[in-house]
Amino acid sequence: MTPQNAGDVFAVFDGRERQQVIQALLTRRTATLADLAALVGGSSAMVGRHVAVLEDLGIVTLDVPKGARRGRTVNATINRPAYAAALAQWLHEMGADS
Repeated sequence: MTPQNAGDVFAVFDGRERQQVIQALLTRRTATLADLAALVGGSSAMVGRHVAVLEDLGIVTLDVPKGARRGRTVNATINRPAYAAALAQWLHEMGADS
């Protein structure tokens, strides 16, 4: 899934912490949720919430299925084509392509 509408697109870029998660994944390509929490200076729960939104939007993929994550190390990877499409759509929504 990729962001389908303006609300979805803006959700990708919503908030400093979510942007930090994206930046960390763009830099590292893959990171555990604990690594992301350390990198952005937030709690694992906060990072988990942001990653869940990004996963639902197709921007981030996780290597463990949703129902099997309890007690497992979960690695997150950014879906670069989906991120690029969301960024292009965000720029379009903001009128940057005019």
